[in-house]
Amino acid sequence: MGISRGRFLKRQRSSALKQRHRSRAPIRSKNQASSAAQGNLDTAESESSDSDAQSVSSLTSNGSRGSKPRGRKASKNSSRNYWRGYARAVEQMSKKQQASGSIGRVSSGESSDGGSCTSAESDQAVKASACQQKRQYKAKGCKRRRSVRTSSLSGREISSSGPWSKRKSGHLPRRPVVTWRRVIMMGVLRSLAPSTRRAYEGAVRNFMSYAATLGCGGKWPMSERLLLCYLVYLWEKGISPCTIRVHMAGLSFFSRVLGSWDPSSLFLAKKAISGWRRVQPTCKDLQQPITKSLLQGLINVLKRMCSSKYEVSLTRAAFSLAFFGAFRCGEILSPSRSTYSKGVLTRNDVCIQDNSILVRLKRSKTDQLGRGCSVLIPESSNYRICPVHWLSKFLRIRPQSEGPLLIHRDGTYFSRFQFSAILRACLRKMGLVAKNYGTHSFRIGAATQAFQDGASAEQIMSLGRWRSAAYKSYVRPVAVY
Repeated sequence: MGISRGRFLKRQRSSALKQRHRSRAPIRSKNQASSAAQGNLDTAESESSDSDAQSVSSLTSNGSRGSKPRGRKASKNSSRNYWRGYARAVEQMSKKQQASGSIGRVSSGESSDGGSCTSAESDQAVKASACQQKRQYKAKGCKRRRSVRTSSLSGREISSSGPWSKRKSGHLPRRPVVTWRRVIMMGVLRSLAPSTRRAYEGAVRNFMSYAATLGCGGKWPMSERLLLCYLVYLWEKGISPCTIRVHMAGLSFFSRVLGSWDPSSLFLAKKAISGWRRVQPTCKDLQQPITKSLLQGLINVLKRMCSSKYEVSLTRAAFSLAFFGAFRCGEILSPSRSTYSKGVLTRNDVCIQDNSILVRLKRSKTDQLGRGCSVLIPESSNYRICPVHWLSKFLRIRPQSEGPLLIHRDGTYFSRFQFSAILRACLRKMGLVAKNYGTHSFRIGAATQAFQDGASAEQIMSLGRWRSAAYKSYVRPVAVY
């Protein structure tokens, strides 16, 4: 009865290890022991063919290329590599025998010359094939599969290769660390309004440039001494306490994002800014309101300031909407001629009825999450300043295109800079001081005019979409025109 090659190698290796242990000689690795067992097998089977010798040499080269295993995991990998090499060697032998046409005859009990083969050779061939299947199964279970397979998870197809793969059944895919960090940082930055994010980034850049002049650039987190020196630098430079608080807020935000200490919690910094505010009070907003009489003068003088009738109609619609709707500039005007924000008023957001305008605001300064609100603008008894009249006239000549409501004839957007420039030019033409007025004067004038007309506090708050008593700062004395 013959013995399989794997069993013979296992016995020889275990006997070699026992002999070395008894003689207290340094124990060789499993790879070296398998090499020694393989040498004994080669001397015992001198009648093997040339194909068998080549297969055994390949097995020895695959099994003895590792060094002495270190730890349980290393010995396991070494044994795994050995049995994989053995499976490959047996597979090569079977392929060569099949190519010569002898494997079929051996399995049927016939030799290559027509005679019957011995029972030992037949049993050895059957055990070799069984051992080959067993080793292939073990190798398949240990080896990581690179093929792409899909599994259904909540109705979606998930690939099993790459960073999203399911390594074992029952385990959810693991996301790379770099990916979730990038997504988290994106969400944190999006939590700020665009203007706030730009102000914070400017504060950090200013601080880093100041630290670079002192030779401390690039070091984060900042030290308390460096922060206090930076605050003194801003104060001596003539920066107002309110602007210094914005710088502190920007440094505090990015410090907490990076997991560092919060600069705004420093006692000396808070008290210093509070004392500077007492020494230098905050400058109040000195913009004067634009009332109905002043609005009528602006609309009348536009035909002498604009280059075409289309521009006159566009600017008249913009002025009347800004006043009667108490809109902020960012809600109806684009930041530039080529770009516009998500919350700007578009053509689809305006619906003109018989005697009113229904405007849908998608987002605003106090509505950063985009809940939206509706603004109803009634018509005015004075048609010269009536928003329904001027907006209807503008929409009849406006190009039929998507995007912001207020656009030029060539399709470019009516920007805030153009709005402010035309307003100052008209004020100078009327003999007024242009620096006393701004784009926010329309919103201030709407609250002031409503107060003069006898509107209640609730009505004024509803007009300007105020939620607190902040509307009181918008009611201001009117200059004589």
